[in-house]
Amino acid sequence: MSHTLYKRLREGLKRVEDDLGPQCRKRVRHLLDSVESHLGELYSMVINDPKTGVYNSKFFDTIMDLEIEKAKRGHPLSLLVVDIDNFKLVNDTFGHKKGDAILKHVVGIMKSNVRKIDVIGRFGGEEFTVLLPFTNYEKAEIVAERIRKSIFKSKYLLRHKVTVSIGLATYENDDTAQKLFNKADSALMFAKNNGKNKTIFYKDLPSLISR
Repeated sequence: MSHTLYKRLREGLKRVEDDLGPQCRKRVRHLLDSVESHLGELYSMVINDPKTGVYNSKFFDTIMDLEIEKAKRGHPLSLLVVDIDNFKLVNDTFGHKKGDAILKHVVGIMKSNVRKIDVIGRFGGEEFTVLLPFTNYEKAEIVAERIRKSIFKSKYLLRHKVTVSIGLATYENDDTAQKLFNKADSALMFAKNNGKNKTIFYKDLPSLISR
């Protein structure tokens, strides 16, 4: 049942409720309240990752497409791709239940270090994406480093030797959502292959690779 149909049912009830007895009105309202609750749960299941509560990759992609359109009109846009270092080892050492708890803890730290307009998604496994609308490279780097350092300093995560690597890219003319993601992901891969626990900006890759 769609939200549109639900709204029509509510409106229909308002039109005829004077003709219904008190008990009947109460039962219909209870039914509609139940429908509304289940719609909310269903909607959450469709757009959110069940393990961490952040957006799933499919819904994140939808939001990213919309933000790319805004960026085309001149609004700055940056993307972080965040990966938990050595997460397979964490799972193997402490178990998957502890691994799930660590995922949630990392997400909590990310949420506490971004704005309400920023968008966090789970790309898969231990990899997350953070979309930063109206944010240029300089400001995005501050956010990325704040996330990375907060995770590094977390006593809970420190006990489990958890750090993150972050790839950062900023929208440029004619970037598609996929191209922007590929840039940030390339920067992430460099960070993962060169010591981990660091933030790498895509535009710095040529100079870093040539060293």
